[in-house]
Amino acid sequence: MTSAAPDHEPPSAGSMAPEAFSSTIATDAARQQRALRFVLVTLFLNAVAFGIVIPVMPQLVMQLADVDIARATAIGGMIAVTFALFQFVCSPIVGNLSDRFGRRPVLVLSLFGFAADFLILALAPTLLWLFAARALTGIFGAINGPAQAVLADITGPDDRSH
Repeated sequence: MTSAAPDHEPPSAGSMAPEAFSSTIATDAARQQRALRFVLVTLFLNAVAFGIVIPVMPQLVMQLADVDIARATAIGGMIAVTFALFQFVCSPIVGNLSDRFGRRPVLVLSLFGFAADFLILALAPTLLWLFAARALTGIFGAINGPAQAVLADITGPDDRSH
């Protein structure tokens, strides 16, 4: 039994009229620009999510743990290490998830994760909640690999370094 050919096939680039082909290129360029802006904004928010808490962490720890500034700074350092450890461990996992489910869903999920982290930080009743929130930030902040993959995906072969 032979399979029926489709009623019509999509035109190839060689069979397209010059106007249609240039419009396809323009659409791809616009899509690449949107993807680039999305990735850059996501990476910016990732950096802000890491850095914005640093100046207020000692005061927050002092309030929650009822300790002096020296001890609060040491605890803040442990909280920072928690963030770094979770980001280090979860980075390959998040990279694999982005390969499996797509880059955009993983990047969008990371933005929602940052929002949840800041909500937890704002409402944290104990020091343990601060550690949990920064661990979540480490997990959701492990997006450098997927972000770089998006940049590689949208960069043409002629624009890549040799």
